[in-house]
Amino acid sequence: KPQSIQELGDEISEVKKTDGASERYLQCLRWALGKFSSAFHANISAVAGADIDAWLRKSGLSPRTRNNLRNSVQTLFSFAKSRRYVTKDHDELEMVPLLKDRDGDIEVFTAAEMVEILNQADERLIPFLTVGAFAGIRHAEIQRLDWRDVRFDDGIIEIGAAKAKTASRRTVPITDNLRAWLLPHRQTEGPVCSHRNMAFELHQLVKRVNKARKEKQVKEEFTWKHNALRHSFISYRVADIQNLAQVSLEAGNSPQMIFRH
Repeated sequence: KPQSIQELGDEISEVKKTDGASERYLQCLRWALGKFSSAFHANISAVAGADIDAWLRKSGLSPRTRNNLRNSVQTLFSFAKSRRYVTKDHDELEMVPLLKDRDGDIEVFTAAEMVEILNQADERLIPFLTVGAFAGIRHAEIQRLDWRDVRFDDGIIEIGAAKAKTASRRTVPITDNLRAWLLPHRQTEGPVCSHRNMAFELHQLVKRVNKARKEKQVKEEFTWKHNALRHSFISYRVADIQNLAQVSLEAGNSPQMIFRH
């Protein structure tokens, strides 16, 4: 059955929303499929893998973003198969290789950098930053977190299965430094992170840190390190308690993944 990419993108978004996909996931999917439909004004069955590969190569995007785009397009084609918009043996995406992500080096923030970050952060950003840096909770998970999940009396933050990336419930301890930062912002309920566009907020934060550095005549420019709040927590936590298995439970990763990085 012929189906345009634009129509199919709208259809899969609605289905994923009905199935309970998070708003963050839906935003990323819509962004990726929006770029795809803008590049290919055709029925889904008419798009060739070689053309998709050429489109990604000309995009100028990083390997990680290109891989994410490819994965979203793969999701679209798999959905198209389930709706019989393409044949069951459709394999055009096999011609589009995944790239080796050379930008994937693990980076952490130093204690001095965290001081700068927190000194320059807007007060409404403090919960997001400290939960990320001192509890290691993923960005998307923090954006789904409610203050009711931050159980001060029990000394834990509960990540429910519906809010976790791995769809498995876990708890993370509220360390002493995290408790000290969170208590002034404590609420009975409501989102821990009130910002919807964290990329913009972090960009503004970087500008403020660099402005402060310039005033202090520090020549080195500050840049945001990818996923470094979480990476910092895991790295420092392992060094602190010397228990890889416990940290893997807290972080929601396998011990092998943590040990490797």
